[in-house]
Amino acid sequence: MRAYYPITNNEYNLVNNTTDFNKSISEFENWDISFSLNYFRNFNNNNSYTFSIIPKIYNNNNILTETITSKTFTTSQSTSINQPVQTSAENLYLGQFEEFTTTQLKAELTTFFLIDGKVGLSAAIEKNYGSKYDPTNWKLAIPISLKNAKGNLILISKSNGGKLITITSWV
Repeated sequence: MRAYYPITNNEYNLVNNTTDFNKSISEFENWDISFSLNYFRNFNNNNSYTFSIIPKIYNNNNILTETITSKTFTTSQSTSINQPVQTSAENLYLGQFEEFTTTQLKAELTTFFLIDGKVGLSAAIEKNYGSKYDPTNWKLAIPISLKNAKGNLILISKSNGGKLITITSWV
């Protein structure tokens, strides 16, 4: 089981619309709770597989789900020759801030079956459940298993469009 509760909150600067420039600040507590069920099987020929099911519940908002996006607002002043000069620029989210809870169920299977159990295939699917956010995401990866001189196993897996590299080590 894993629980995360932040010490500090995220702050978002918002404005309701482009005509009524009423700036507000919304705070967001980015908490989540998850639980993991895992199964590992190692065969005599160095082939192996792992299977995981991970339910999760987390706090979400319409900025993280990209329902509202940020816009750049500029402030300008006129000079003595009636030329506008930009004095500042600020990114603000345009719209009403909404906070909601999302639940998620993720399943992942990782196998090592090529080149004496050193290369394999990893697949995962996660489904989000909620009234405001409910996409299904998936990943397909090629994990590579490396063993160091002591025989310790290191698993390297690249996922999320190359934004995340997970390195796990077993002794």
